[in-house]
Amino acid sequence: MIDKEKIKYLFSGITGFIVDVVVLILVTEFVFHDSQGPKILGLIYTAKIISSVIGQSASFTLNRYWTFQSTGERILRQASKMLLIYLLNILIAALLYTLYFDLLSIVSNTQNDGDELMIFIANFLTSATQMVINFFFYKYFVFKKSKF
Repeated sequence: MIDKEKIKYLFSGITGFIVDVVVLILVTEFVFHDSQGPKILGLIYTAKIISSVIGQSASFTLNRYWTFQSTGERILRQASKMLLIYLLNILIAALLYTLYFDLLSIVSNTQNDGDELMIFIANFLTSATQMVINFFFYKYFVFKKSKF
């Protein structure tokens, strides 16, 4: 039998990913973009950090109220735990995104650092990796069930 909690977590993560992708596209295409592509390569990474924060916020909200139904613990306490997880996730996202983006550049043998497909694939791989890691952070740290 399929674990409903994991299905809900997956759905919440996919929703967070979609929010992340939409924000990443909007920021890279309309904020940090000119006719030649992203103005500065570093802005691609900045856009990823912005999109990660917004996407993870959407995911956290769904997980708190729907997936783990963890409204018994004070939201301020959970928010403090999530702040720690967010900071860790921003670092993880930036490192993974850089790693995946650079690996894709090497594998594809391209110098076009603003390629939208590479941005999307690197973002997808980053988000998928984080989804697995975050399940354990959420279940056993942020939304940990009370023993009583």
